Amino acid sequence: PAPGGAEPSDGEITQAILNAENDLFYLCDLETYQLYYLNAAGQRLFGVQDYKGKPCYKVLRGRDSPCPFCNNQLYQNTFSLWEQENPYCQRHFLLKDKILTYRGRKARLEVGLDITKQEYVSQAARERLNFAEKIVEGMNALSVCADYAEAVNRVLALMGDFYQADRAYLFEPSATCPNCWTNTYEWCAVNVSSQKQKLQQVGPHQLGRWLTLFDQDQSVILFGLDSLRAVSPQEWADLTDQDIQRLIAVPLRANGKTVGFLGVDNPRYCIHDDSQIRVLAGFLLTRMNQERNERRYRMLMQESNQDLLRSLKVGYWTLEMHKKDGRREMIMDPTMQELLAMPEFFSPCESYHFWASRVKNTAQPAVEQALGQMIETGQLVQIEFPWEHDRQGEIQLRLSGMMMEETPSLTRLNGYCRLLSGR
Repeated sequence: PAPGGAEPSDGEITQAILNAENDLFYLCDLETYQLYYLNAAGQRLFGVQDYKGKPCYKVLRGRDSPCPFCNNQLYQNTFSLWEQENPYCQRHFLLKDKILTYRGRKARLEVGLDITKQEYVSQAARERLNFAEKIVEGMNALSVCADYAEAVNRVLALMGDFYQADRAYLFEPSATCPNCWTNTYEWCAVNVSSQKQKLQQVGPHQLGRWLTLFDQDQSVILFGLDSLRAVSPQEWADLTDQDIQRLIAVPLRANGKTVGFLGVDNPRYCIHDDSQIRVLAGFLLTRMNQERNERRYRMLMQESNQDLLRSLKVGYWTLEMHKKDGRREMIMDPTMQELLAMPEFFSPCESYHFWASRVKNTAQPAVEQALGQMIETGQLVQIEFPWEHDRQGEIQLRLSGMMMEETPSLTRLNGYCRLLSGR
């Protein structure tokens, strides 16, 4: 029994339940669209109390005419289930609709479950999953691609695809203009015009605000350009000229300095999140340092070392031993080719056979043993052996080398060669 001994009516119980319910309940006329009932949760959501007799499309949708999807797939004896975004209240609903009779007229009963929060969680989960997949792809691209330019272009394509952007790009300091920046690599979506040629030798007066943020290891994130017109008119003009409305740019930092920056223009996905581009920036910086060191090494080998080796009459060689078919290929520098009097335009296979076939028969087991020791020990191994020279006859050849690379497909040895004496 209720307090005071009076039993509540069924209507009072129903009203109490509906008023306590957080889901949306409403009842409207199927022909005139007039609202008969809107529960307390609906009144709070749409900010209305005086709703009775007003059209549902006005109160619940903010429209001046019936919704185009109204009364679709409604049933008399069972609920139809569907999902829809309501832009008027900016909520996402799971909806249940059914036709019933109210005071002799057909009416629409709708129950709306607000799943906006769950939708945000679901979207965030999808974004994080996509994020992880793209990071793995980016790491693979940077580690697997032997060609640096190809690796950078693949990373930019991954960034552009993840953010659903118009462009993705890498800027680096100009090699010819101090304090200027150059767009060195660029990826563009389909039907998007390249801006790379316009963005060469960009001066600090154009990037001043960005560089200040980069020096603090902060990102540049723009959701619109309106705020820039007054505070940074040059930046506003430059971005407007490139048809850019939104962007994310992050710095590449090394030893306390900004050595480059990555960016995406007009992202349509994860526009508030710079995490993905930040992680890829870290991996790219490692690959850039690796490429820079390799470039320095190649320059030293091609210039100073080559001149020194030539003056000392020391040749440089590389031997690749392919595991699948046993094929061996040797590449000799010009000094070694000259010392051995090797004909020009030999292929790597021909070069190896030219060298190996002239090792004296009695010395061939020792030479093979020395090559094996280079592989087994990973240390420098040196051997001297007789070798048949086309012009000088039998000479003593000194070979020094070590294993430089071991992969499932081949073994690579590098070393030096010197003629010791002739007969």
